[in-house]
Amino acid sequence: MTDEYFLEPENIKIGRKYLKKNLNKKYIKLSEGLYFSHIDIFKKDKNNSLTNVANLDMQFFEKKVSSFKNFENIKERIKKIYSKSHFPKKLFFKNPLIMGVLNLTKDSFYDGGRYFEEKSALSKAYALIEEGADIIDIGAESTRPGAHAIKSEEEIKRILPIASKLSKENILLSCDTRNSETMQAALDVGVKIINDVSGLSYDSNTLNILKSYDCFYVLTHSQGKPSVMQNNPQYNNSVCDVYDFFNERLKFLSSQGFPLSKIIIDPGIGFGKNDIHNFNILKHLGIFLDIGLPILIGLSRKSLIGRFINDTPKNSLSCSLVLAVDAYMKGVNLIRVHDVKETINAINIIKHANY
Repeated sequence: MTDEYFLEPENIKIGRKYLKKNLNKKYIKLSEGLYFSHIDIFKKDKNNSLTNVANLDMQFFEKKVSSFKNFENIKERIKKIYSKSHFPKKLFFKNPLIMGVLNLTKDSFYDGGRYFEEKSALSKAYALIEEGADIIDIGAESTRPGAHAIKSEEEIKRILPIASKLSKENILLSCDTRNSETMQAALDVGVKIINDVSGLSYDSNTLNILKSYDCFYVLTHSQGKPSVMQNNPQYNNSVCDVYDFFNERLKFLSSQGFPLSKIIIDPGIGFGKNDIHNFNILKHLGIFLDIGLPILIGLSRKSLIGRFINDTPKNSLSCSLVLAVDAYMKGVNLIRVHDVKETINAINIIKHANY
């Protein structure tokens, strides 16, 4: 279990224009272009709901730190919110990074089958880069709810020709896989990031492969395998349970000698979670910041949007963009999307409007 409280930055502002008008307040840099002045402290009540028990004004926190002695390690945890000591400098050269999705599948929920052939896949990858993607995330096995596993041999057969060609052109690549054999094959041809939806729960050899390469690892929370993960998922509180999952897994990874500076966390929206769970996590994304690691979020065209607007993924672009901007404003560092150009434009215009 975690400490019995949770921290979340509050009063987050974009750009310096606002700060110059409020010199009487202390704003702390959260990430590139984002600043916060307060922190909410939450505890779980008897119903496992998060209850706000205090609000810290960062301008006076150092003077009043003794009054928060009941909150163990609060100074260290607050520092983790804005300190980027564990962030890999070579990777996080701007904020947020945009990860473009390249699905080499026939059954993905949004674009399955469109880029199954090598020629169309390469064309899509180049288009994503042209639109401004910082990373291309290549996946050959659908992990949508209800999807069934494919053999690693088939997965490798789909991924390798694309990854080999793109890596030779110095394009930063991520491989979306839970199979250690696929991870190894992808890393051998120059992939730099392993995006594992299983959170180390699927393939027992995953950690051995990760430790053998100089790569980054996306630790994703999910509950159950894709084929059954939406069959009545259960949580005491989805935010707190996912937070505990990260702390437990990170302690394990650290004990096994895998450096924290190589880890990115992803709360796994839609992976073994119903809409109540998902929106609770989205509301409190900032709570994961005091883990002290980069946060990735994948919201693009997801089914929770379709259920909310009662429409198909094809017509969910506007809501995908709103959620991407909202995630950025809550401190998320890496956003995984299908619509790269539109997402970048949405984030840039809200930055411009506040600078």
